Amino acid sequence: MLMVWSVLIAGASWPPAPLREAGVLASQLVASVMVLFRQCWKRVGLPAAAWCGVAIGFVLYPGLVWLVSRAGHDLFGLSYASPRAPGAGEPAGWLAAVVLSPLFEESLYRGQLLPALRAVAGPGVALLFSSAFFAFSHLTPWSMLTTFLVGLALGCVSLVTRDLWLCVGLHAGLNLALVITGSPPQRLALSVPASLAVGLACLVVLSRPGRSPHA
Repeated sequence: MLMVWSVLIAGASWPPAPLREAGVLASQLVASVMVLFRQCWKRVGLPAAAWCGVAIGFVLYPGLVWLVSRAGHDLFGLSYASPRAPGAGEPAGWLAAVVLSPLFEESLYRGQLLPALRAVAGPGVALLFSSAFFAFSHLTPWSMLTTFLVGLALGCVSLVTRDLWLCVGLHAGLNLALVITGSPPQRLALSVPASLAVGLACLVVLSRPGRSPHA
């Protein structure tokens, strides 16, 4: 993990701004490869669970925005602030949001940190702390709240299915929906009840007992 963060810090410190952005993208790619090899995934290409996860994450996005806005307002008194869609109109940003970030962040937080914490502190503490570390890298209150709740959900999926590819797909699907539909969702978006009902039903089917884990 120290090697991964060293690569990220090195990429983020490159001046000027264009080189810094390129450095962050390059460091995410290098860090993702490092973590993936560390996880020893023995598959060529993406398993079906990853593609299913992308579709489910995309469908769940309107429901997620509604849940986050309600939690922020009811628990913290925050007025909803629409975050800037990552990668909007920028090919490199799309690559980072839909491919590199899901690979890197899921490999690090759900692939390494969550199992490590679970081994010493149990699943509940591991879920909370891995989600908190995931949220700390996002600096605005709404981004931190969103990523913390998403981290809790992805952590639960990881603990139940032990399938890291499914988590990567879900993360990519959520980011893809944010890039395409904006926040709050404006295009190609289901209603909140339909989003939650369809998305959660698909997750239950994928998480059913007896399904073989791939991670």
